[in-house]
Amino acid sequence: MTGARLVRDRPTLLIYLLLAVFASYVYGLSAAVPLLRIDQRTSAAVASLHGTAMAVVTIAAGLALPALTRRYGRRATTWFGVAGMNAGMLLVMFSSALPLTLLGYGLAGGFGSVMLYAATAALNDHHGPAGTAAISEANAVAVIVGMAATFLISACAHTPLGWRAALLLTPVLTVLVVLAMGRVWTAPAVPPETSRGTGGEEGRATGAARCCSAAWRWSSASTCGAPRCCRRRPGSTRRRRRPG
Repeated sequence: MTGARLVRDRPTLLIYLLLAVFASYVYGLSAAVPLLRIDQRTSAAVASLHGTAMAVVTIAAGLALPALTRRYGRRATTWFGVAGMNAGMLLVMFSSALPLTLLGYGLAGGFGSVMLYAATAALNDHHGPAGTAAISEANAVAVIVGMAATFLISACAHTPLGWRAALLLTPVLTVLVVLAMGRVWTAPAVPPETSRGTGGEEGRATGAARCCSAAWRWSSASTCGAPRCCRRRPGSTRRRRRPG
């Protein structure tokens, strides 16, 4: 028995790159928390609220995703998430007030999660049986870019530009992806055939059950994914004490 063959076509590469953009945000803002704490002269508890904002809004994004994808489709939802994620990054970059940076972390976390979930689902459906392999490859690419974002923040912190300049990595990568592959997307999914004998009430009941099931799956995934917004804090603190 042979496994399904993974075809790395342009839609696949697009989603790989989108996940890499997401990683540049999540690794970058996670590493920036200790440096932001120094700039704002706050306690560790107050600085950790940035991670809390990311986690809470990530869960909200998972709850909202089924409604967004039903109304606008995965493609529009994905790019909507990309735009909001970059808005959050720019808000953190150009503001120093605590309420604004908390808002920036929340925007980036929520919209970034919407993009991540919608794009990953599209990638899985695009490859069918090979979807697991494609998602694994996408995560590998994302981790590499995320690590680069972390090192870039550390490097910029020792220059006159400051660590905030490194946050431009996410918007710059986004612009490059849009220019190179903005018109690319996966083929539209073929809707399953419905039985002629299905009544209206039964169809509505089935649809409602599917919506509830989808919302539960996405909220569960968000809840499981939210702790990663907090797991990097000890490592970020160590980098602040021993940069480089």
